[in-house]
Amino acid sequence: MRGQVSVEFFLMLTLVLSLAILLYTDTASQLSKTRGLDKAGQTAALVQQVASSARAVWFEGNASARAFDAFVPSSANCLYWNASANNVYCLLVEPAAAVSAPCYGIPLVDASGCGSPLAAGWYSFSVSSNGSGVLVNCTRR
Repeated sequence: MRGQVSVEFFLMLTLVLSLAILLYTDTASQLSKTRGLDKAGQTAALVQQVASSARAVWFEGNASARAFDAFVPSSANCLYWNASANNVYCLLVEPAAAVSAPCYGIPLVDASGCGSPLAAGWYSFSVSSNGSGVLVNCTRR
């Protein structure tokens, strides 16, 4: 009788452990995908905020400025200007993609004051118009 109880115990233990391992691996892969999508969303929000601020200061005229704080995730390689498509963009490492936002009518968005790529963390962004384009400067907080 004791032998049967021991065998049944180890069979149940094996079943429970195998289920736990299967659930853990599935959960870990889903969590990794979710983190990647979260970083993509944060990067998209950053690019949208820079582009909308750039459009606003450009159409407000020379010497106008705006400031905001934003988070740059670790997988984002930001901020770049694509003159042919007239947009600001960031490159993502995970998931491998580019996130962009349009800057209609602006001849130049110069983000060289930020340096590329930006390190992960919180930044204070300053967007200003100088008549020939829009300047984006940022400082790490």
